[in-house]
Amino acid sequence: MTQVLNDAALDQIFRTARTFNKFQDKPGSDETLRALYELAKWGPTSMN
Repeated sequence: MTQVLNDAALDQIFRTARTFNKFQDKPGSDETLRALYELAKWGPTSMN
């Protein structure tokens, strides 16, 4: 990796990111679930 993240990206990922502790009572779309899966499958695991 040779690119450095800019301050806006670092803020969004690390400095201002928060975990939600409640959910809205409405369904998510299949498109959103697929997009989330595509991101999550690239996350680190205990095997790599």
